[in-house]
Amino acid sequence: MVLVEGDILGVFVTSPSGKQVRVEKLDFNEMRWSKVESLGNKILHLSRGGSFAEICVDSNEEANKIYFNQLYNRTIGVAYSLNSGMYHSADGNFASDGSCGLTILPGATWIKPT
Repeated sequence: MVLVEGDILGVFVTSPSGKQVRVEKLDFNEMRWSKVESLGNKILHLSRGGSFAEICVDSNEEANKIYFNQLYNRTIGVAYSLNSGMYHSADGNFASDGSCGLTILPGATWIKPT
């Protein structure tokens, strides 16, 4: 879960292959989750140790993505795009609808510089 502009968002990966990724917002009045279709100009960085959202100001290509603590080829960062419904490597050499074959870094955490 991550706090985004006062809303609590949950990101759910509901299949072992990572093919089903969904984002939902907690509705405090109804106390239930509702589906989020787009993050707009935001990027989520998620890990067990720390998660945060930020506004994408440089490029719309980076917006509407979720960065997990996963690597392609053990060295290259990977993001899940809500636009395409696929995982993409930072270098552009990898795209897949699932996360099979990616290296998970269970002890990794995101740190936001201030």
